This record gives sequence, structure tokens and C-alpha cells, in this order.
Amino acid sequence: MMHFVLIAQIAAAAASTHGNAKQLIVAADISPSQSQAVLQGHAELAATLVTQLSYGDRLVVLQVRDKGVSAADRGRSLTAPVPSSRKVLSSDRRKLQAFHKTAVQMTKEVVDPAKSKALRNTDLLATLQIAGQYVQDRGTRRPVIVIMSDMLQTVGGVNFEKSAPPGPEWIARQQASGLIPDLRGACVIVVGADVTTPRALQIRRFWEGYFSAANARVEQYRLLATDAEALGCGL
Repeated sequence: MMHFVLIAQIAAAAASTHGNAKQLIVAADISPSQSQAVLQGHAELAATLVTQLSYGDRLVVLQVRDKGVSAADRGRSLTAPVPSSRKVLSSDRRKLQAFHKTAVQMTKEVVDPAKSKALRNTDLLATLQIAGQYVQDRGTRRPVIVIMSDMLQTVGGVNFEKSAPPGPEWIARQQASGLIPDLRGACVIVVGADVTTPRALQIRRFWEGYFSAANARVEQYRLLATDAEALGCGL
């Protein structure tokens, strides 16, 4: 009888944890269009965010890479442990601490400002295609995407450094062709984007329209993250 009770407790704990769990996708742009100080800030923010993950949460870390899906970083993922019973034991807390340690190290390896000099382009569109694959495989977890970038797409016929971003009709054509990823239900936070000029606001409107077409919601679009707890999306 006790055996069946224990199984029921474990199942209940897992169901409860996964019901509240989130999938955090951190997409870090370390291209040289951003200063080393900004890139270091991205690395510190990423480390802070991963240490806030809890039981059953899943972390995905993507590095925004040069060009196309084949060149985009395919990402690394790590899932936090689930307590073995309804009561969280000291052994469970130790496992979560070990998860945090591994997650921080994994994040540092991906969000590494020293790698920025090797990059030439920024393909956010390709990286979001990769993120879409993870969102589709989230299970019951609540998807949150944190993009640390100046949001300047520079390849794939869309170069924000040389011309204005395309209008809503471009997004509509991409959507009609099935070229926009399905980020259904995702809450999106952008950190590192300029919001102080008319051109910057035009870029912001492009991305807000793009994420809307991808069935995602932009919660924050900002230059700085002075307090990680104020970013929203239930972080």
C-alpha cells in the first residue's frame, strides 16, 4: 500500500511542478556592433536569470550567430530537477543548486563577450526559427523568450544597418509563405535595443509586428535591465 502512496505523491509533485514550470529561452546577440560593456551586461543578466529558475523549469540558451539556420547556434538546453515528493527535501534543494551551477556555466560558455570578434553578422530571424522549435517542444511549460540584442538584423535581405526595416506587408508575405516561426503563447522580453530615436521606434514596431504574427507577446522592449525582477513574464 505504501508503495502506491509513494508513486501517487511523486506523480502529484511532478504534475504540480510542471503545471507551474516555465521554459526560459535566452537568445544572446554578442555581435561586435555592441560594446564589450554591453555584452558583459548581457552575460551578467543571463546568469541572474538562470539562477532564478525553479523545479521543473527548462533552460535553453541560444547564441545569435552569423547567417541562416545552418549557421545559427542550435542551442543548449537543461532541465531543473523535480522533487521526489510533495515536500521539498534538502536533497532536492541540493539538486536544484547543482542545476543552477551547471546552468550558469553553460550560459557563460554561450554568452561569451570574447567570442564577439569572430562574428560578422546578426541573424535574429534565423535564431527565432531555432527558438520556435524549442517552443513547440515545451510541453506544458510556459514559454518565455529573453532576447539580449540591439535588434539590428543584418542578413537575409533585411539589413537594419543599411536601410529601414520592412513594413507590415513584408511580415504578411512571410506569414503567408509559412516563413514566420510559431512562438505560440511565448512572452518576449527584449533587452539592449535602442528606444530613443524615430528610426529605433520604427525597428521596434517591426519586431512587435513580427512577434504578433508569430503568436507571441512582447512584454518588454528596452535598452537596459536595471532589475531582473522587473522584466515581467513571470520571471
